[in-house]
Amino acid sequence: MHRSFIITAIVIALMPGVVVSGDSSDETARQARKLADTAVITNDLLERLYGPAATGPAPVPAIAPAGYDGLSPLEQLEYAKDRRVENLRQSERAARRVALAEATLKDLEARKLAVRNPYLRRPVLTEEEAAAWEGLDNAERVRRTEAAIGRAREELEAARSELSRLRRGG
Repeated sequence: MHRSFIITAIVIALMPGVVVSGDSSDETARQARKLADTAVITNDLLERLYGPAATGPAPVPAIAPAGYDGLSPLEQLEYAKDRRVENLRQSERAARRVALAEATLKDLEARKLAVRNPYLRRPVLTEEEAAAWEGLDNAERVRRTEAAIGRAREELEAARSELSRLRRGG
């Protein structure tokens, strides 16, 4: 009886037409009695509607993470520590690659400005770059510099994404 009373109270609370106030307690009681006679939800009804109830939480598969197969707990800790250390080393290398790519991009953009503006100091070139630029006009030098800037931006973006991936732990 106690269970059906709770279900009846829940059903009454969910009914939009029921008015609950101090003055209409007879009306509410009458509607509750009417619903108690018509809307009784039992476990049998629920099983017919939704199937049998689960007996507990789903079992967790016993799968060890990759690299832990056959290791003792101490070896697992050492393995995890080694992985963290290696991840930190890779993150530091990726951060250096990002810094180098940013410096290269900044240098190329300054070179582009120096080539375009005759009043700025000429860019400092390596011997290979000077040999490649010999005989070219400034328009061609700007095009080649812009192409190098595009490649440097791609390298910078790749280095940043690699650093981000390593910092997330993946």
